[in-house]
Parts: sequence; structure tokens; C-alpha cells
Amino acid sequence: TVTPDMMFPATACLVQNQLGATKAWGFDLSAACAGFAYALTVGSQFAAGAHKKVLVIGSDTMSSIIDYKDRGTAILFGDGAGAVLLEPAGDNEGILDFSHDVDGSGGSFLYMPGGGSLNPPTHDTVDKNMHVVHQEGSQVFKYAVRRMAELAVNLLERNGFKSDDLALVVPHQANLRIIRAMQERLGVDDSKVMVNIDRYGNTTAGTIPLGLRDAVAEGRLKKGDLVLLVAVGAGYTTGGILLKIYLPAICVRNVSGSTRSSSEANGAEVNGSEANVVAGQKKRRKLVNSWEERLRVSIPGRHIHTWDFVALLRRPLAGSQRRSQLHVSLQPLIDLHRGIPRTNRAFLFYPLRDCRNAHADQHICSARQPVIKAHQSQTAATRS
Repeated sequence: TVTPDMMFPATACLVQNQLGATKAWGFDLSAACAGFAYALTVGSQFAAGAHKKVLVIGSDTMSSIIDYKDRGTAILFGDGAGAVLLEPAGDNEGILDFSHDVDGSGGSFLYMPGGGSLNPPTHDTVDKNMHVVHQEGSQVFKYAVRRMAELAVNLLERNGFKSDDLALVVPHQANLRIIRAMQERLGVDDSKVMVNIDRYGNTTAGTIPLGLRDAVAEGRLKKGDLVLLVAVGAGYTTGGILLKIYLPAICVRNVSGSTRSSSEANGAEVNGSEANVVAGQKKRRKLVNSWEERLRVSIPGRHIHTWDFVALLRRPLAGSQRRSQLHVSLQPLIDLHRGIPRTNRAFLFYPLRDCRNAHADQHICSARQPVIKAHQSQTAATRS
């Protein structure tokens, strides 16, 4: 993130506390629009070595550092966040290769001059408008067009792949013309390029995970797909990742607050035929609409804080083990319990330990107690 809540403690510490992840350590990484690609690469090194699970989050609140009198930046940026959970991958799956570089000569073309130790906050820095994004759009555009295309082509070539092998390209959503220029250089059609800038704007470190989330929700990703992530950000920072995706379990949320599991969101992976894909999509849409309405009725006027995207690139696990490891902090309201297959309910459980935390959302904790108790009774009966 480049928009932390505060200079310190790190945002990672704040997230760790709210998750109740007492055994986890963490840190922030700043690489602007390429931040998620950098963080994903760093996280994969730990997941392949010292740790079994690594949570990588891209999150930015760009509205907090935008000058709304500057039409050159105000119309471009948005607020967004996404996360992925990494675990060790098998051969020929997960992250296959990455390529990152920095060109510090571009630092003066996209930056925020105030707020650091060079220009700490004063009346003078505020009067000079130094605490907002400053950008020379034409310079950034030319660099981004060239580097995103070069990076994408080079990553494919050095790994022996062709453009036809790609299932999806998820580029940083900075500018549609930049995306189309890279697409033309790669020689892939529109169906293989994720574009959602029209919906969210440039959410900086949030664009790529949001793109992955949308791809899963739209049924554009399945097990074994070759995916290319590519981004250029302030600095200049450039990042590209080539991965073969494995989606045994995914929980996604759209902006209305609905949730669904991968078995509902990706009919192709579960059923394998076109007829079942269509049926799965219709079933998912019906269930999502139902959950959205129940959320509106259950918590009128309330803003619901959840992640927009949580995915796992991992080995398959046994059902009970998978459910215990993949629980995600979402809204397990009583109304949502009805109609959800028992094997998917664990995705909706607000972790029990969080309700012993003084900062826990007591509205959710109290609402989901009967649901948890019923589930525990079912589990105990099954074990007996």
C-alpha cells in the first residue's frame, strides 16, 4: 500500500490484530501500482520455504491523497483492496516465473512530495498542495506502454510459451490505452484480457487482485490455466508474474457484500461440461441475489467490511481439513445460513477467537452465535 492508515505501525500489524492471527508476522511493502506484483513475489519465496501460509494483500485508498481540482488525476483513481493466500505448490503449478525492475529516473513524474521526512507536514506544505498525487501523465503513459508490453513478451518467451498458451492476462488498470497497446503487442484478443477499470478506476495495489476476483466470478479461470500478471507503477516500478493457476477453493465477494464458494462460482471446474457451466452460473446468480437482499434487510444502512477477494493457490486437502483452514472473516448472519450446502458454511464463519477480541464486531458475533452452535452440534454428532 502507498496509503497506509498511518506511517507506523505498519498496516500489516493492524490487519494481523484484527484477524486475530497471533502466530503471524508481517510487514508493509511500497511499490505503488506494481506493489501487489512485488508483494506476491516476495510472499511466494516464504511460502516455498520457511512458511506454509502467506497472506498477500494489496490495498489503497487513493481518494485520501487526490486533489479533486486536478482533472489529470482526480478522474483516474479509485479505492480498492484484495488478498490472496499462498501455500506451497506442486510441480508446474503456482508461480512459474517473475520479472521485476526499477527505473528510479522516473520518480519525479509520479509522486507525492509531502508527508515524508523530506517535507514533513506543515502549514507551508499544505498550502503548496504537497500532500496529494502529482503526475506528468504523458511521461508515465509512454513509459508504461513500452515496459508493460516488453515485460509481458519477455516473460512468455523465456519460459517457452506463446501468446496462444495464455488463458488470461490481468494487467494493472491504469489506462485503457496502455492495456490495449500491450494487448496488441502480445497478439491476444479481448476475451483473454481482464479489463475492469470502467468499474473501479485505478485502485493502485488493488487492481490485480480485483481483476483476479472478477475473472473467477465470471468463470474465466479454471485449474491449469496460464495467467500473466503485469504492472507498471510510480518509481518507476515494473512487475510481471507468470503463473499456472490452481483453484481448489475460493471465496469471493462483490461490492454489494455477497459471497459464494468456488463450487458455485466456477461450474467448469466442478462439472466440466458447458451445460453444467451454464447451470452453475445461473444457480450462483440466484443465490448471490438472495444473499445480497438478505444482507440489506439484516443490516440496513451499515457498511460491511470484508475483503473483496480471497483465493488459494494450493494442493488439494481433505474436506474437513480444507474447511477448517479456509474459513474467511465474512458475514455469517443467520439468514445466510439457510440454503447453503453444509460443506460451504465454514466460509461464512467469523472466527470464534475474534469474538473474544475487544475490537471484534459485536453485531456479527451476536448474530452468528446460534449458527455456530448449530454447526458445532452437527459436527459433534457426525464425529460420534
